[in-house]
Amino acid sequence: MGRQGSPGLRLLTLSVFILVALAGCRGAARDDADPGKRFTSTDEARVRTLGLYSSGAKVGTYRYSRGSGLWDGRHKVFDLDESIELRLSFRGDVFTIRTRQRSYVGEGLLLLGSVSEVDFGPGSWTTTWVRTGEGRYEKTERMGKSIAEKEVKVPPGFLTTDVLFPYMEQMQKEGRKEFKADMFNLTLGQTLPVKVVYGGEKGGIRRFSVTFWGMEEEVSMDGEGMVVGETMPWGVSAAPLSDSDRIGSLSMESLFTRTGVPAANVPGDLAARGTAVFYLNGSVSMPPSTAWQSVSREDGRLTARLTRPVVPAKGSRSVDPRMSRDDFPGLDLDSKRIRELAAKITSGMNDPWEKARAVGAWVFGNLGNTMRESFSALEVLDAGEGECQSHSILAVSLIRAAGVPARFACGVVYMPDRGLFLFHTWVEVYTGQWVPIDPTLGAFPAGVDHLTLVEGGYTDQFRVFPYIMGQGGWSVTFVAGQK
Repeated sequence: MGRQGSPGLRLLTLSVFILVALAGCRGAARDDADPGKRFTSTDEARVRTLGLYSSGAKVGTYRYSRGSGLWDGRHKVFDLDESIELRLSFRGDVFTIRTRQRSYVGEGLLLLGSVSEVDFGPGSWTTTWVRTGEGRYEKTERMGKSIAEKEVKVPPGFLTTDVLFPYMEQMQKEGRKEFKADMFNLTLGQTLPVKVVYGGEKGGIRRFSVTFWGMEEEVSMDGEGMVVGETMPWGVSAAPLSDSDRIGSLSMESLFTRTGVPAANVPGDLAARGTAVFYLNGSVSMPPSTAWQSVSREDGRLTARLTRPVVPAKGSRSVDPRMSRDDFPGLDLDSKRIRELAAKITSGMNDPWEKARAVGAWVFGNLGNTMRESFSALEVLDAGEGECQSHSILAVSLIRAAGVPARFACGVVYMPDRGLFLFHTWVEVYTGQWVPIDPTLGAFPAGVDHLTLVEGGYTDQFRVFPYIMGQGGWSVTFVAGQK
């Protein structure tokens, strides 16, 4: 996940589950959209390198630097640069993700520009933001040969999350003990509730408690505003490096458990059932109602009623091009390779459901199920593997190339082996009405074990972020259902 914002580590582990929102139209990026070309350093940056630790082992490194200079040769700015290298493991496979966020913060804690880079190995992307006017930023995405530009608007009076570290330093200098407000996150395109409590100074180290969406972490900073330690959720901490570090990796299986949604009374055969009724306890917002999912608030709690999705009868199936839009350059819809593969998979088929199902089955049967992320359909094809997001990107691309509208859906799916609902991405196809399919788990259509939280374009998936953050925790209780 792009880590737009500080503290620099708090969105790190979530990068595995949610990717940076990519939206807009293809086009040529302008030179003035590169913040690095508009910045001139005026001093030598201070640098701090910490180790990332989990279960007593070093699982990566965190580098934070802070300098100053001029923007466009006249505006004084802070140059804040964060880099993370993290080793992850999944089913015995160990791989590395690398992220970097460089932000240029002017007087009044005004963000003038930033660059975010993420590299998962098989796929990588770069996102830049440059301030173009009052509350307006131009966002440029680069993914392989694809480039997309879009204007992002920050609500009046909101600070961006990039400036939280210098804000914490200013807060301490002004003698304020607490800060509580919404800040705007450019990557997510939404506000993020933040609470900061200054815990005092000891031995020259200032301690802060930072809470966002109900999740709390501790940050330690020295007198120069440099991060010297951080304790994060999910058992991860940042601390000074040691020559005797034991090298390890952050287990994805443990993260799944820690971020999974607790489930009660759920039958093991839920996926095969025709109906299901759930209480959503402590849910942060109202999930959508669809043709197969009805959500209502009853007696102060949310109740979700799910029915196995019904595919329209063959004679009534139809497509409507207006039902999907090219909102994501990573779909690579102008690729000859994508068009030819879609035509090959659906050869001889005219029925939209048969096409969508054939593509979903092909993706399920031909992609390995790993945690290595790719960010475009062509990258997924080259990698030949990936997690649910990769499966869904390729499926949406091929289904649309076959002439059938398709969009992303995101929510939780029940995993009997864990006894939890885990966060997951799948696909919805339009064949007269929307029908969910799961090219990762091989469900056509997906069953009542899939609880939809958001649906729509690629960007819309980021509305699931508050659910993952927990906001104090939520759970699902199975009430009734029929086989």
